[in-house]
Amino acid sequence: MDYEVVELAPVSGDLESHGISLNESGQSVGISIDLNGQPQAVRWDSTGSATPLITVGRPYSKALSINGAGSVVGAYTDSSNQIHACLWNASGNLSDLDSLIGVSPSEALSINDRGDIGGFYFQNGIAQGFVLTGGTTLELFSLTGAYSSRIYGLNQHGAVTGSGLSANDESGFIQSGFQSNSLPNLTGGQFGKALAVNNLGHSAGFSGQGEGEEVACCWVDGQVFLLGHLGGGQSHALGINNFGQVVGYSTTNPSDTIEIIFQTQTNEFDVPFDGEPAEEDQSNTILRDYDITRAFLWDGQTLLNLNDLIDTESGWVLLRAEDINDQGWITGYGIKDGDVRGFLLKPLNSPAELVQVSLPALDKTVPQETPIELQVNTNHDADEVRLYFNNQFQSSVSGNVISFNPGVLNFGAYTVKVETLDEQSNLIASRELTFTIRDLFLNEWKMRELASLSASEQSDIADPDLDGLNNITEFAFNLDPNDPDRPSSIPLSILFDNGDPCLSFKRRKAFSSQGLVYRIQESANLSPWDDADAQVTFENQVSDGDADPMETVLYRYTGSGDRRFFSIEPNSSN
Repeated sequence: MDYEVVELAPVSGDLESHGISLNESGQSVGISIDLNGQPQAVRWDSTGSATPLITVGRPYSKALSINGAGSVVGAYTDSSNQIHACLWNASGNLSDLDSLIGVSPSEALSINDRGDIGGFYFQNGIAQGFVLTGGTTLELFSLTGAYSSRIYGLNQHGAVTGSGLSANDESGFIQSGFQSNSLPNLTGGQFGKALAVNNLGHSAGFSGQGEGEEVACCWVDGQVFLLGHLGGGQSHALGINNFGQVVGYSTTNPSDTIEIIFQTQTNEFDVPFDGEPAEEDQSNTILRDYDITRAFLWDGQTLLNLNDLIDTESGWVLLRAEDINDQGWITGYGIKDGDVRGFLLKPLNSPAELVQVSLPALDKTVPQETPIELQVNTNHDADEVRLYFNNQFQSSVSGNVISFNPGVLNFGAYTVKVETLDEQSNLIASRELTFTIRDLFLNEWKMRELASLSASEQSDIADPDLDGLNNITEFAFNLDPNDPDRPSSIPLSILFDNGDPCLSFKRRKAFSSQGLVYRIQESANLSPWDDADAQVTFENQVSDGDADPMETVLYRYTGSGDRRFFSIEPNSSN
């Protein structure tokens, strides 16, 4: 036995439940279905306790993806019975995404830890894939020659995966940045769908193979790899983690058919699962034939029937595995003692321990000049451990621990990838970690630059080096607070544009987290000083995106001719 099975119970009074997505904390989301076949969105904790995500009334709703922060996306019906893509935050508050998408019906299928949301909407009966970034920016996705598309997966770097439908075939695709690539189908296949993507850009889904066959596959660096099936000829891959483990479902031997009678009939909008109702009999019952599907795990080498990896006396038949996280936890649904139930599988030996990457800070965002020491621990036998930094090979060892000191890093995001290999150089496990070097916050700057001074000398308005510039000004213009600079040491220049004087200088960006507020003041004779009015135009020119903590700013003066003296006053909003 390799897995413990946790039941994801339906909401009280409901008939069945389906687990669809999970995060690294072990929270799962999916649906709970009542006696009338109406699904409702549900979130489960790692013990299997269910919480409905819609607490007033019971409209049609589905929860289809959850990120690390506990935000959930899916779909629900409004008061007019229109299906809208929606977002629930970690507290369960619902946001209708219809106003951002602009067209309904719509459905949100995936959310990453950055809060990007992917899905599709219908317009004139045709599905169109979309991605929402930054909470407001809507981008549409398609393939060249395709008239219809859907976005199924997003990774933490913003790469999206989905499918595009043309007049001749359907193909999966992956887009990263501005590069979009069609994913090849298996030999002889005329269709395919990429349903999930990991942080390495590897996708999982299925492809046609021959006449009428749909077989699970993965795409790695644009090449398609067949995963196979469990004996019944057909399979779909639905989830992939950063170790390259894949889950899904497959047909098996016809003798394994299971049939269950329900007193319900579902009416789903593009259901992400296959429990299709059969014909209705006179007693108003539905015979749902679960056929011969079984949940599978691809461990990197072999397609395994998950039913062979649980206690044979558990009473479970695992039908479909929907998602897998980096701990190796798996969610899906099956049959427990005759009832359809969602499940959460917890491995008794978690793959999360296979590769661990440590940083010197508790989070993955560290301030500038922080000593970075990366240490990798592998708790499994490997012939070789390789470390890559920003996709560049750095070193390899034959032991279980590898350390790397990249030195002083500039501002920006960095990626560490670790691979473990066996003696034949086959990949055992892979782990990727992204961290960010950010600017110092004001209090951090004070601790670094003014730590030896008294509390009063560390205040924003203090001037401990007696150069005429207080601490907040030294911080704002990236000066040395321990060196007696002159006020003119602030790097200023005067430019003229069409005869208008412009004041140009570099200042620290006024991130909200920095607590900085800048005021431009003007004067005719150095006294008095007045806050500049609307006649002064502020034009921020960011020099290097978020990788540079400083920005070049141009102040263009277009007011009366007697104001020719300017002052920039930074203040702390704290």
